[in-house]
Amino acid sequence: MGNIFQASNSPKSPIPDLDSVHSVDVFETQRNDNTEIVQNYSNPDIPEDNENLCDYDDNRLGDTMYSRRFIHQLLFKLCEEAECEHTEDIEEIDEEFEKQLSDLWDMSTDEEVINYLMDVDALKLFSFVIECTNKPRLIEMLVGIMVNMICIPHENSDYFKSNRNLW
Repeated sequence: MGNIFQASNSPKSPIPDLDSVHSVDVFETQRNDNTEIVQNYSNPDIPEDNENLCDYDDNRLGDTMYSRRFIHQLLFKLCEEAECEHTEDIEEIDEEFEKQLSDLWDMSTDEEVINYLMDVDALKLFSFVIECTNKPRLIEMLVGIMVNMICIPHENSDYFKSNRNLW
């Protein structure tokens, strides 16, 4: 069998045709012999009990791929934000926190996310943070999430009609 590689120890060595099991084995052996690094390109074994594949993640929110843990962590950060002492000056929010809030803002168009936020009473937290922060971007994002929660039809839509003190 001919050499399928150029003579090189570089990590940029050409990768063999991955459709061929034989070339993957040669690639693994050659990489192992040359660089002491084993590359595994084989698929993992499929478990025999396929029914439990979907039960692996209790963190998932309903039928979505959204994470309850992500929402909880973000709500805890908002609680911490509400507890911070703020100055009279306008403040900026942390870039990572802004990214996470942006993700929640996008997620807040999903009915299951809205219902979950309603279940954990997130509206009261959002309202409280809006009242006590000097961060315009944070206020904008929280109001955007709240607007999504009002405009998207869901099982808690009547709550907004009866609870005018949120606005």
